[in-house]
Amino acid sequence: MNIATVEDIHSLEDKVITTLSKIVLDALNALAGPPFYTNESLAEALGVCQRTLQTWRDEGKIRFSQIGRVIIYTREQVYTMLYEHSNDTFQDDCKRKRKNKSGNSKTTKP
Repeated sequence: MNIATVEDIHSLEDKVITTLSKIVLDALNALAGPPFYTNESLAEALGVCQRTLQTWRDEGKIRFSQIGRVIIYTREQVYTMLYEHSNDTFQDDCKRKRKNKSGNSKTTKP
């Protein structure tokens, strides 16, 4: 019968922590998406054509990097574009209009 030593337990603990950390990190990356996108991969992820991405770049709607002919978007650039072009929910819009009826006549975003 073998008895585990304190060193054996610490070694096993380190292996478990390392393995669990990798599993959690991989899961978070899978949920968040890749750290960067090519023009083709972003078009596929958003369900738009590459020409739409070109238009968004031309209009300044999305930031990008270009190395030679390769267009690259970071995850943060994509999130920023989506946030800046997001719409209020219908409920938020109705609350704001009701509030403005009782006070000022302007409809403004929060």
